[in-house]
Amino acid sequence: MLFSRDTSPEARRILIEILRKKTPAEKLAMVDGLVETARLFALSGLERRHPDASPEELEARYWELVLGPDGLEDVLKARRSRTQRAAHQDTGVRRAH
Repeated sequence: MLFSRDTSPEARRILIEILRKKTPAEKLAMVDGLVETARLFALSGLERRHPDASPEELEARYWELVLGPDGLEDVLKARRSRTQRAAHQDTGVRRAH
């Protein structure tokens, strides 16, 4: 639901008019801000439920919350692969110098 039930028809009309005037970049920035706010709320809840968790564990728990257990495994595999590639590339760059 885009509007609260207590939003007046006039307020709704004005908000729709304002939103229609926004550029695609402005709309995307608004969505990005909302997604970031939701992420911070989720992390805050995880921190409260797991006060002794490391930042890495909290991040893993966040992605499990968002993606589910199977999705989490895919993300962790991709991150490990990316980390290994980056380490390998760093080693290659050092050798070249």
